[in-house]
Order: sequence, then structure tokens, then C-alpha cells
Amino acid sequence: MFVNTEVTQYPCPTSPPTSSPSCLEDFITNFPTGYGDLIVNSPVQTNSYVYGTLVLNGVTYNDLELYCVDYEHVLFSYSPYNETLVYPLNEVIANPSLAANIEQPIRLNQVAWILENIHVGDVATGPQTWSGNLYSGCSTITSSDIQVAIWALISSGCDGSGLCLDSIELVTDCNAAYIKNAAFAAVPDGTTYTVTGSNYPVILVPSNDQVLITNWNSECYGPSSAPTVAPTFAPTIAPTVTPTVAPTTCECAYDFIENFPSSFIDFIVNQPVQTDAYVYGSLTSSIGTTYQGVHLYCIDYFSPLISDTNYNQTVAYPYTEVLANPALASHIEQPSRLNQVAWLLNNIALGSVAPSPQTWHSVSYSDCGVISSSDLQAAIWALTASAGLCDTADLPCHEGLGPVNTCNVAYIYNSALTAVPDGTNYLVTGSASYVPVVFVPSEDSQVLITNFPTECTC
Repeated sequence: MFVNTEVTQYPCPTSPPTSSPSCLEDFITNFPTGYGDLIVNSPVQTNSYVYGTLVLNGVTYNDLELYCVDYEHVLFSYSPYNETLVYPLNEVIANPSLAANIEQPIRLNQVAWILENIHVGDVATGPQTWSGNLYSGCSTITSSDIQVAIWALISSGCDGSGLCLDSIELVTDCNAAYIKNAAFAAVPDGTTYTVTGSNYPVILVPSNDQVLITNWNSECYGPSSAPTVAPTFAPTIAPTVTPTVAPTTCECAYDFIENFPSSFIDFIVNQPVQTDAYVYGSLTSSIGTTYQGVHLYCIDYFSPLISDTNYNQTVAYPYTEVLANPALASHIEQPSRLNQVAWLLNNIALGSVAPSPQTWHSVSYSDCGVISSSDLQAAIWALTASAGLCDTADLPCHEGLGPVNTCNVAYIYNSALTAVPDGTNYLVTGSASYVPVVFVPSEDSQVLITNFPTECTC
């Protein structure tokens, strides 16, 4: 079960030192402006904080973290926007017609300041005054607070006593007021904000739909300086498009497994989006590499895990190591079922539609639909918990999850065992883009699994 304390999302690192102007200027000058293919593939809080995959000039950027800068238009998740235009911030400010849907484009100066200076997980101070109203109760800033503040800045209809909250969750008025007031104090209307960090705001214009903004890593301090810009962890867990299988001589993924740094000195679960169903973690390995926004599922039904807790002795293993030596993660009741879990992480995509009907334990279900992270989590528990506990028709193991569709769970469970029957092994290909990795936070904590990017290019 999941013990949820105060929920925070993606605490960002402190700002890096001031960058070299020439480096950032070179980045802006040489940014590959043009048409790209965009898919918004993880509406964590719908319009509040979305993830996107962008293909630009043949290069794929996974898991871009995007905010919306256009309140009036819509954007659909899991829809390809194949004619998305991409511009550095300065180009849109200089020529607002490039992103005509932004109502107050000059306010992109304040938005840029927010992206560089306000971090999810920061604590807002109060009380705050906004449009004649006094707000108290400021607290830990969420992505929803930031999104509401951005809408208030760029849309005249959102800058009043009533905030624009459509499809947004977990908004604290005091926090949103703090962000907006801080942005105006730092960058008053009529002034220009000069970006000094290693990230630079980039505007994405998907045809006549909602305009988005992301803080792009300029790499002026190296790729690891801005993990919030483009982490390689795909929110859908499995790639939305099955990659072409490379020649069988490629052993990149196997090299990844052999050399994976098993010891992690810091592990924090910092965003239980649907509590036990789909959690986010931050990891720092023993060699000093930090991974932000790691997407994890639980494979140990009975042990607890507490959000915003630092697990300093976390050990990580490629799933094949745990299969070979189950004692490495002894809380998993049916460790051989990691074969099926590894298969579904690489083959069942969130947002895909499960077909009906499905039969599970002699019960027929006909209301399958769009697969959610809760459906996937319930199926994993059904596979890995002891027989008869979570794999029954009444689906008893769903505590802390969002809505669970039993028909979807049956489809995932049936598909995994059809593809990888009990007693057989599932092995990723040598060219696999992702390898399932098992995290064991401590002796008494819940065991987790994620699809770790191999960065194979063969």
C-alpha cells in the first residue's frame, strides 16, 4: 500500500551558475526552427502539466515538459501534430504573429522568468494579495499552481479574482498569487527578461491548437545540467511507436544490462500521480548521475512507500538479475512473473484501447476502454502478488488507485501470459530502447520497477 504524505511534483535542482552569453546566444541563433512532429503523450493533470515527444529535423526529443500559454484553444493527448512549428522565445516576442493564439505575448518575459526561477517543490510564502483578494495558506508549489499563474499572465480572462482552473487539480490560490506577483516584481510589464541559465524557453505551435512552452536544455553546461527539460523517460512507459528492430548482431541493450550501476545513493518518490498506480521518483546513482521524473510501478503489494522520503540505500537491478536471483528483491511474491511485467512495460502503452470482450476467471467483461496507469498497476499486482490474492474476478487489489477498468486489467493480464506463458522467459532484444529495472529502496519498503532508457542507437 502507498502511504501518501504531502504530494509534491518534480522538485527541480537549484539554478546553475550564470552561463556564458556567447554559448546561449549561439544556441538561440542555431536552434533548428521549423516544422516538427509533436505528440502530447502524458496529460498528468490534463492541461496543467503535459509531456510531449517531438521529432525535429530527424532528432527525437522524448518527454519534453510543457506548459500551456494559450488558454482558449484545446490540445488532445495521444494525437500527432505533424506540422508543429518551433521557435526560441526571443523570436516570438519579436514577432508575435508566429504564435498568434497567445493573447498577451509580451508576457512571455514573465513566463520565461517563472520557468527559470520557480520550481515545482519550492515553498511559496504568504499571505499574497491578488486582484483585491488576500490569500493565505501558501504551501509547496505544484505544476498546477505554475500553470494557473501562466494562464493568469497571458490571458486577460484568467487574471482576476476567479482563476482559470479548467481540468486542473491541486491548485492553491495563494501559491498561484505568489508566482504571479513574484514574476511581476522581477520583470515588470514593459521590461525584457534576459535568460541567464542553461535552459532557454522554446515555443511550440501545433497548427491552430494550444500553444505550448518548454524550458529547453541549451547544453551550455552539458546535458545533465537541466534534467527537467528533456528527460528520456517516456511517460507512456512503452514507446508509442514500436522501434524498428536492429540487426541481431547489436548487443547494446545487453551491454547496458551488464554495466548498469546497481547502487543508488538517493531515491525519492516525489509525485504519486495516482498513489500506488503511477509514481514518479528522483534518483542519484553512486557515480553522481541524477535522473529526474523516473516513472515507476509497484511490484510489491504489501510493503509501504512514503512520498517525499529519501531512501539513501536503494539498490537497482536489471530485471534479468532479479529473475536469476530472486533474493535480491525478496518481497516480490512471484518473482518469475517479472518476465510478464517486463513484457507489458514494453508492449502495453498507456492511452491505447483494450479490445472487448475479455474473460478472466470465468467471468466475461465487455466494457474495455482506454488503458490507464491504474489499470496497468492493478494488472502488475495481479501478476506478482501471491496466487489468489490480486488475480481474482472481483479485483480486490486496487487500494489507492484511480478508477480501474476490470476489462482492461483482464486484457493486460491475459495478453502478458499469452505472450510469455508461465515457465518461459522474456528477454529484450539487443537493440531495445528500454530495459526494465527493479528498485529496492530498503529492506522494509515497496519494490518498484521502471523501464529504463538504454540510449541504444544501433
